[in-house]
Amino acid sequence: MRLKGYSLQASLIILFVFTSILNAKIQEFTGKKYTNSAGMVFHKLPEGSFMMGSENTNGHGSPIHKVSLSSFYIARTETTYAQWQKVYDWAMTNGYASFAQYAGYEDNFEFAYNQSKNCPVMVRSFYDIIQWCNAASEKDGKTPCYSLNGHVYRYRETNEENINCIWDANGYRLPSEAEWEYACRAGATNMYYWGNEMDESYTWWYGNSGDQAHPVASKKPNAWGLFDISGNASEWCWDWYKEYDKNPVTNPRGPKYGIYRVQRGSYFGNTEIHPTNCLRPDYRDPRSPNEPYYGVGFRPAFILTDNRQIEGDGQSNRNMKQSNKKYDNANHARIVGVHGFTNSIGGIFCRIPEGTVNMYEGLSDRKVKTVRVSNYYLADTELTYAHWKIVYNKALRMGYVFSSTGEETGARYRISDDSPVTDITWFDAVKWCNALSELEKKSPCYMNKGEIYKGNTQGIPTCRIELNGYRLPTEAEWEYASRAGSRTQYFWGKSMAGGDLYAWYEKNSDNKIHPVAQKLPNAWMIYDTVGNVMEWCNDWEYAEQFGVHYVISRGIFFCDQIQADGDYIHAMTPLGEATWFTGLRLAATVK
Repeated sequence: MRLKGYSLQASLIILFVFTSILNAKIQEFTGKKYTNSAGMVFHKLPEGSFMMGSENTNGHGSPIHKVSLSSFYIARTETTYAQWQKVYDWAMTNGYASFAQYAGYEDNFEFAYNQSKNCPVMVRSFYDIIQWCNAASEKDGKTPCYSLNGHVYRYRETNEENINCIWDANGYRLPSEAEWEYACRAGATNMYYWGNEMDESYTWWYGNSGDQAHPVASKKPNAWGLFDISGNASEWCWDWYKEYDKNPVTNPRGPKYGIYRVQRGSYFGNTEIHPTNCLRPDYRDPRSPNEPYYGVGFRPAFILTDNRQIEGDGQSNRNMKQSNKKYDNANHARIVGVHGFTNSIGGIFCRIPEGTVNMYEGLSDRKVKTVRVSNYYLADTELTYAHWKIVYNKALRMGYVFSSTGEETGARYRISDDSPVTDITWFDAVKWCNALSELEKKSPCYMNKGEIYKGNTQGIPTCRIELNGYRLPTEAEWEYASRAGSRTQYFWGKSMAGGDLYAWYEKNSDNKIHPVAQKLPNAWMIYDTVGNVMEWCNDWEYAEQFGVHYVISRGIFFCDQIQADGDYIHAMTPLGEATWFTGLRLAATVK
């Protein structure tokens, strides 16, 4: 008896120790959390293996097979309407203009099923949601996961079934179907993640929901701290729907093609013959990705590509460094545009990473050279006439002398004061840069004979590029930023297909200079490097046969047809000549 008693006691001790270790393991990972700019909390889940699927659901969950997964982060709750709106508002002014045409279904369905902005956002198609994920990624300085036709997926277009997911990017994305089931089970092997019997304290379902969605996190979470992962709203996953393979698999991404995408988790109004079956972790529901469904929302996930961990609830993603991995255009350029600053007149500057760019050596020989570019800041738009006037008028009182006002012939082509300024010489452009630098207590870059260049001094000023004042970009900096990591003929792809979305040119400009940032930006959130107006660069050359100094301008202007390599074309213009189609874009050296 004593031996049996000892064995029982030992067994209880072993069970206690095992349970303690398991609980510690759970706490180790669910204690690592991440809060993004929309207020969404993400839990880090451990790597591990589980048996995916079941023979007992709706027939879609077989065969049962072993799945192994790497660690990943997943949202604590379904995305709420309030969280959706924070990203959506940002997206509307940052290159996702067509988003609005496809995401406005709330008038018909939203508030019939949502009683507060803390309810799950619903009535969004699969394509609306992955656009939102990309926008949330760009807003937070992450690398977007979704691309189409060689560019970041920001707008609806044809062949959307060919959208590619970059799994090693650190942006937000939908979980794979395997990740979703793993997160739902949270280590459990029961019929439901809470046990083998129905328990309404964990879920909003047909039997207790009143046929409507409820605020998230108002029921109990699973063992990994995730709320509403069964019930309330069904959730989109990345995978195309197909029967499983019986073989073991690691980090499955789903089929390459299909008709339907998978939804998981069931929703509050599911009225199947056995509605509790829908709450099982293995329940699958194939749906058309083009359709918005009133009971369907989503729960985003992400990974850290550099394996660094984020400690502590509430840590802002603005403090998280991006992976050092480089992406080309087919594999996503790094998104760096949000790491800049806004200056005293409202100009937005993007911080451009160091790197290399291949560019032609001259106008005629077409030899290619590789140029190394250091970190620098670049304005996200061409300088507007409104901003030019603010500084111009103050500069006159500071002793600056200009040969042109920006008002000449270009005014006939300008739609509004938010259009790019033109009709300024290269000399006037660099004087204006000096004036703004002085107004902001920065060190002016352009000097002549040891003095700040501001008057009618003879000779060409030199640029002290190492100073922190405003200046024109070098030609290499201009092309590097325009390409934004792309290696294709145009920064958006291999051909002019889709070019109307990015550029004002002969076929769509109506021979007018348009307000800045009306077209989509490139992958680094830089607008209008192609079309609208050409832009002065810092570089100049001396044409000995003509006895004239020429400066390089880039970008092709609104009245010219964009030809092959038109987005990277350069022209030579005399430094003292003002043209109605040439403006400028500011740069600054990172100090």
